[in-house]
Amino acid sequence: MDGLTLVSKIRAGYAGERYRRLPIALVTAEHISEEDYAKVDANALITKPIVLDQLKSFLETIKVPQTSSVALSS
Repeated sequence: MDGLTLVSKIRAGYAGERYRRLPIALVTAEHISEEDYAKVDANALITKPIVLDQLKSFLETIKVPQTSSVALSS
């Protein structure tokens, strides 16, 4: 299965409902048309060779906000 098909299946819910909005970056050495990229609803397209600033930018967009710690009752 290629990456575009995989992303399409994840977005369609085949991996479970909780993963439908999973942040996904397509990382490829091949050209992907803007049309194909838009069809699969990926969050980022990173081409090889990887530019570290581009990868860092994507990773920063998916950071989970810090929350205060919660004490567990015993």
